[in-house]
Amino acid sequence: MYYESIEISMDEAIRKRLRITGVVLLLIGALGILLPQVVSVTLSLLIAALLILAGLASLALAVIFIAGWPFNSLWLVGLLVGISLLFDGIALLMLTGRDRTE
Repeated sequence: MYYESIEISMDEAIRKRLRITGVVLLLIGALGILLPQVVSVTLSLLIAALLILAGLASLALAVIFIAGWPFNSLWLVGLLVGISLLFDGIALLMLTGRDRTE
């Protein structure tokens, strides 16, 4: 089979951010090996905070929707549902990302 190569162009700012992200992830991984309980508790608190944030965002969007915003239109409903689904999806991805083999 013939595969066409894809060129990805990145400027120096993107490369720097990728390097920093790699170093941070490497440090978090090393910390997870050295102190697994601390990392586990920290991730649990982060997930709980994201779930609370998602709930508050959904509540705020519901209040805005019920209040009628300055106007009622179909795009507002789509926007509010989309934002709510985005927060819920992020929270659920954080929940499923954890390994539960105990």
